[in-house]
Amino acid sequence: MTASQDDVSADNGQGPRGALERIALSLGTFAATRSKAVLGGILLFTLGLAPFLAAVEYDDDILKFLPENSPEVQRFQDIGDRFQGLSIALLGIEVEEGDLFEVEKMSALRALTEELRGVEGVAFASSITEVQDVAVQVDEFTGEEVTVVSDLVGELPGSAEEEGAVDAMAALRAKVLSRNHIRGALISEAGDAALVLCYLKAGTSLKDAADGIRIRTEEMLNELGQPFKVHYGGSPFVGSYIVHTTRRDIVRLSLLSGFAIIMILLLTARSFAGALIALMSVGIGIVWVVGLMGLLGQPLTLVSSSLPMLLLALGSAYSIHILVRVFNHLDEGAETAVDAVTGAIREVGPPIFIAGLTSAFAFLSFLAMDIGPMRDFGAWMFVGTLVIVLLAVLVVPAACAAFQLGVREGGRTPVWALTLMTGNARAVMRRPLISALALGGIVVLALSFMGEGKRNMTMRDFFAEGSEPVMAEDFLETHLGGSVFMQIQVKGDIKNPLVLRQMDRIAALAGRQPGVSTVQSIVEPMVLASEALYGRSQIPEGIQMTRAMSALMEGDPNLRVIVDPEWKHGLIHAKVRGAYTAEALGMVELLEGPAGAGLRGERAGVRRSAMNEEMLAFELGEVKAHLRNIYARGGAGEVDDEALHVALTRAAPTPEAEVLKALVGTELKRALIDDELIYLAEGMELETVVNAVTMLMREAEEGLTLEGLYPVLFEVASEEDQGDEEGLIGSVEYLVEVLQGQLLKASSSFRQRELAKLLPEANRGVFSKELGRAAGALDSVYGSLPVSMVKDVDEEDIVGKASVAFEVTGSPVVYEGMNISVERNQQRCLLISSLLVFLALAWFFKSPILALVASVPAAFTLLVTFGLMGYWEIPMDVGTSMMTSIAIGIGIDYAVHFLWHHGVPSRADADDVMVESMGATGWGIVINALEVAAGFAILAMGTIVPMRNVGVLTASAMVVSAAATLILVPALVRWATPFLSRRSRTI
Repeated sequence: MTASQDDVSADNGQGPRGALERIALSLGTFAATRSKAVLGGILLFTLGLAPFLAAVEYDDDILKFLPENSPEVQRFQDIGDRFQGLSIALLGIEVEEGDLFEVEKMSALRALTEELRGVEGVAFASSITEVQDVAVQVDEFTGEEVTVVSDLVGELPGSAEEEGAVDAMAALRAKVLSRNHIRGALISEAGDAALVLCYLKAGTSLKDAADGIRIRTEEMLNELGQPFKVHYGGSPFVGSYIVHTTRRDIVRLSLLSGFAIIMILLLTARSFAGALIALMSVGIGIVWVVGLMGLLGQPLTLVSSSLPMLLLALGSAYSIHILVRVFNHLDEGAETAVDAVTGAIREVGPPIFIAGLTSAFAFLSFLAMDIGPMRDFGAWMFVGTLVIVLLAVLVVPAACAAFQLGVREGGRTPVWALTLMTGNARAVMRRPLISALALGGIVVLALSFMGEGKRNMTMRDFFAEGSEPVMAEDFLETHLGGSVFMQIQVKGDIKNPLVLRQMDRIAALAGRQPGVSTVQSIVEPMVLASEALYGRSQIPEGIQMTRAMSALMEGDPNLRVIVDPEWKHGLIHAKVRGAYTAEALGMVELLEGPAGAGLRGERAGVRRSAMNEEMLAFELGEVKAHLRNIYARGGAGEVDDEALHVALTRAAPTPEAEVLKALVGTELKRALIDDELIYLAEGMELETVVNAVTMLMREAEEGLTLEGLYPVLFEVASEEDQGDEEGLIGSVEYLVEVLQGQLLKASSSFRQRELAKLLPEANRGVFSKELGRAAGALDSVYGSLPVSMVKDVDEEDIVGKASVAFEVTGSPVVYEGMNISVERNQQRCLLISSLLVFLALAWFFKSPILALVASVPAAFTLLVTFGLMGYWEIPMDVGTSMMTSIAIGIGIDYAVHFLWHHGVPSRADADDVMVESMGATGWGIVINALEVAAGFAILAMGTIVPMRNVGVLTASAMVVSAAATLILVPALVRWATPFLSRRSRTI
């Protein structure tokens, strides 16, 4: 009994100590004197709850860990609903010998893609076998070549032995690998790897869908004779892997942790029976808590699955403190086990209650979080802590009374340990300046590393090198541009050329971000359709053309992931390399900043003939900005403005006479002979007409016009057409547009080549068409191409209007929102738990100063823990955000137990009281810290890196907290004594 505790008689059984001591003594004495009845009743209740353990389900929905009412999450879900889901499972197809362009392998890829569409939860599956392309075919009736939209891969030979199969596959290889927007995105440069994308339905279970895809894929591979190897990437497979490995780790590591705890208890408490009693008390508590969860239909989640481990660490502390005191009384000669239990409960019952209450309050702070599963976890840890405390003061006394415990002469605390603990505490008290400097140095060092941890987690932060997700990510990064997607939803009339032009510019701006490998939108199919129908690889000029093409593409299921059924929303998918996830988030800032401001809002289509100098300058500026984005993406860096201006404005040379004549001849034959647009006069040869028109086009300084061509064609037309002036004018107008369009096409090709020269040579082929499409906005055919303007325009000059709005989403955006929420929740929980714990301690110790003393070890532990996170570059995630409550909830127990026994002695008695307190509680603190640290250190053997981090950090926190308590608290009490009132000294 310490000096200060003798003063408790003055309290006369009143106050916190008296009330808690009476409750603890009543429960402990009742359990010890009626041990068999108590243990029997607890066993029956435990058996009643045990069947409900099997009823506990596992909720593996990772999306539930995203913050509630988050605009990022709501946007992600809304856009996912509109476009059949934004969660994309990626299957990387690897050919170990040869490439994919063999009949069996390509047929297997097509069969697998089609089969995966039937997996539950999959909205759509796509690969190169499902992509459409522009192809030139020969009309079976006219024999003419026509450009059509058809399947990229098309019909395959029946087998490799079929005649012509080798040549057909070689032609297919050349065709597929010549498509710049396909190569490197859906198939590798060498053709030995490909990608199957499975778009999951919004609201589906990502794990179940991923598991279904994996199972069906493995079945198909077996059926097809293992034609290739499959790597599983993307967030659905990553989530599934986390769930499965976490489940396995929990079972495996719990057994290892239990074994480690038993060994620590045997080595320190030197009692096998004591070790079993401590684990039995905690084990029963875990059954009660998890059984109650099953009874109430509360599932386990990725976070609450750690609840048994935490309760094991937390609950064993209470049991160990009781057992250590029971052993002390037995070793000191207590007459009966009941006497030993009664003495132990009187000494440690009140601090166990207050330690349990402070721990429960620390976990109760989770209710302030905006993440549902974290709130549930905090609520059940609150309940579990109270249950564990209750069982500790019932099961341990009853078991100690019911089973024979051995007596050890000389006590259980090793002499060397007592010497070490008291020596360190004395050193701090006797050398306060040096101790303060050392402590301050540690604090400064910890503060210097705080905040140095990673801010943005990537997939690699979750898994060890060599694990399945990392190998899949490496494969996808190396061959197919990565596995992470950002999405930009564009709102507007997607069939309007003005909107399509803005989408193209938005995609280019997004594509220039570091790490963005490919960008996909409705623009690419529209350009392909334009090339097929009109021979121009450009965004269609008029809304009638785009509507016609959209109707033509309606049957393509690929469209549902890039445009909604009403064509009021379009989606731009940007694939990002995993290592650049943080940089890709800059896309949000970029598009929502000044660069993106000019791409949204109202647009007006104006005929070029109505444009003034200001409008022309505005258009040229927008085209330059668009081109700069393409150049940045193509590796050209900052392009010289003068060089860019020259490449944009340089006039194309007139085609050579023979080239121009061939061009004119082709178009006039189609119009005058094949389509009979104008009947030629009797005896008039087409060659004569071609020569006349060619000469006119070469000599016309201002280009071909109606006024120039009409007289030429009037002279060669039949009398019937000459008599139909109105009809002839219409035909000539059409020919002017067609022939001028051909010149424009040649001019565009020239400009495209000039612009491509500003790119690195290796990337010219990849980005050449994109550059031509960007500069194509400067071309016109007699004003038929509306120029996109935002300047004030006279209403009479406007030929079309459009409104464009867009917003960015994707898994990096959502998870960044989660990271922000985690940090916010962690700060909120720290504030709330600290306040609740401090108030509870102030009430218990009857002194704010003693409450502050008891809080110092926990605060010091938090600083060191956060410093270690920075030093080891451990990011703040959902798991590590729990460290605050774990450190406060478990770590503060040590200070409560030591300070309760130590009290506030007089200076004359301080050293003796310190030695006696170290013998009474110090070894129990050491035992508990070692067994908790050992139990959590086992988590370092886990598969998931965040679980490893939690284990290592918790183990470190327990050791630091125990050391801080045993070394600092005696000195802090001595230094605080002058500021304490008489009442607060009688704790």
